[in-house]
Amino acid sequence: MLAGARLAGARLDGADLSDAQLDGAGLRGCRAEELLFSKVSLAGADLAGVVLERCNFFEVDCAGADFTGARLDQSVFLDARGDGASFREASLVNLRVAKAERGSSFAGADFRGADLTTANLRGAALAGADLTGAILRAADLSETDLTNAKLTGVRAVEARFERANLAGADVRCADLRGALLGRAGVAGADFEQASLFRADGMRMVGDAQTSFRGANLKHLRHVQSRGDDGQG
Repeated sequence: MLAGARLAGARLDGADLSDAQLDGAGLRGCRAEELLFSKVSLAGADLAGVVLERCNFFEVDCAGADFTGARLDQSVFLDARGDGASFREASLVNLRVAKAERGSSFAGADFRGADLTTANLRGAALAGADLTGAILRAADLSETDLTNAKLTGVRAVEARFERANLAGADVRCADLRGALLGRAGVAGADFEQASLFRADGMRMVGDAQTSFRGANLKHLRHVQSRGDDGQG
C-alpha cells in the first residue's frame, strides 16, 4: 500500500508496480522506461513532469491524476480509466490506447496542448475531453466517442476520425487537412473556420445544427450534411 507515498524524482526503470495502491501519491518528475502498472490505482496522483516512455498501464485507474507536462511516448493504456485526468502539454507521441474487454475512458480529460502525433486512440471514450490546441497529426481517433469534446485549433493533418462520434463537438479553427472523417457523426458540431482541405468526409452525417461557417471545404469529398443512418 503506497497511497499518498512521495516518490518524486525516483528512478523506476523496469519496475513492476502491479496491484499497487498509489491514490494521491506524489510521483512528480519520476523517470522510467518499460515500467509496468497493472491493476494499479493512481487516482488523483501527481505525475506532473514524469518521463515514463514505453511503459504499460494495464487496467489502471488514473482518474483525476495529473500528467501535466509528462512524457509518455510509446506507452500503452489497456482498459484504463482516466476520466478527468490532466495530460496538458504532455508528450504522447505514438501512445496507444488498447481494448481487451471494457476499453479505455478519458471522459472530461484535459489534453490541451498535448502532442499526440501518430497516437492510436481508436475506440476510446473521450466525451467532454478538452483537446484545444493539441497536435493530432496522423493520429487514429477512429470510433472514438468525442461527444461535446473541445477540439478548437487542433492540428490534425491526416488524422483519422472514421466512425467517430463528434456530436456537439467544438472543432472551430481546427486543421483537418487530409483527415479521414468517413461515417463520422457530426450532428451539432461546429467546424467554423476549420480547414478540411482534401479531407475525406464520405457519409459524414450531421444535422441542421452542424456548422461549417467560414470553413475551407476545398476538395472535401462528399459531405452528407443531414441523414438518419449515414447509409445514403
